[in-house]
Amino acid sequence: MLDQIAAVHFNSIENKIEATAEAQQIANKEMMDLIAAIKETPNRLEAKFNDLNGRVDALLTSNGIDPKKLTP
Repeated sequence: MLDQIAAVHFNSIENKIEATAEAQQIANKEMMDLIAAIKETPNRLEAKFNDLNGRVDALLTSNGIDPKKLTP
């Protein structure tokens, strides 16, 4: 009886470890894809950051804050 209980729990733990390893492999692939995309499109990335920076500046300005005073 105890052997069966131990076997069930061991299998459950083993499955979780395998699932974790698979998830890690997927995450690693996603990260590599992201790095490749960044390397391929630096100008696009720069444009996105510039757009975001502009929107943040506009938000600050609309709240009465001069964004130029916040940057060194």
